[in-house]
Amino acid sequence: MIAVEGLIGIFIGILGLLFLPRSPLDGRTLSGINLFDARTSHILTNRVIIDDPAKAVGHHVSVSAAGVFRACYNWRFWIHGAIILSSVAPTTALSTYNALITKSLGFTKLRANALASVGAWLDLVAILVAGYAA
Repeated sequence: MIAVEGLIGIFIGILGLLFLPRSPLDGRTLSGINLFDARTSHILTNRVIIDDPAKAVGHHVSVSAAGVFRACYNWRFWIHGAIILSSVAPTTALSTYNALITKSLGFTKLRANALASVGAWLDLVAILVAGYAA
């Protein structure tokens, strides 16, 4: 099963490489299709630059190895990592077996899967609310 999921991921990645444009400035794909006309390319490029002026042509932002090490030694990085690991790891492990645990309580397969999906639906609502608030 893991191999099938991996192959699906690789297939989707190859499709992305073949059919997604290189950049807003160059709308050609690796398969030779041009997705953007000159006007669309101009609008997309200007929106990217307005959103982040550091991405303007001629201004290159590089990340050095020293900068990566400095970030790893920052105490905020470790607090963020601890919060993520302590909140995501337990919920992910539980959600993996949630339907099986619910089924072992005597529910049918369909009802167990429906009950196990409630958390994901609540997560979806919470993500939409947080996205709107942001």
